[in-house]
Amino acid sequence: MLKKITAVSLSVIMAFSLTACGSKEAEKSGDYLTGNKWESTSGMLLELNKDGDFKFFRDKADRNDNYYTGTFTVKCGQVAIDYLEENHELPEENQRNAMAQFSVDEDYYYVLILNNQECIEGGTNTLEEENPVTYYGYYMPDYEYLNLYNLKTMGQYEFYKK
Repeated sequence: MLKKITAVSLSVIMAFSLTACGSKEAEKSGDYLTGNKWESTSGMLLELNKDGDFKFFRDKADRNDNYYTGTFTVKCGQVAIDYLEENHELPEENQRNAMAQFSVDEDYYYVLILNNQECIEGGTNTLEEENPVTYYGYYMPDYEYLNLYNLKTMGQYEFYKK
């Protein structure tokens, strides 16, 4: 019970930190993702705005079509671990083993939930209802590198801060 109360408390703190002024404020709370643009190694672009909205472009060169928009939530550290364990049945021990195997510090372990509200293809919204997609992974601040896995497809996305 104490673990859940702690997780909820930290989630509330994280939610308030997402509305902080500027990405420097978010970084102070451990959120190095919000307020930044992330370019994938395959040419996609993910914009995580300070106001909690995102745009995810299939091609960074074409920002007029083939993209998702919506809201997002960032969870990091123990909050991310708890979220994956409680909502996706990923045991904490397994997560920590993977973190140790890849030398990932808990402070840079993330869950990113993109709540897709629109999917623009051919100039029109093709999404009939909101579609949340959960990603998890890690950030390497020395390289400004973000490695995420889509929990539905287990597809890997490698991003660099733009």
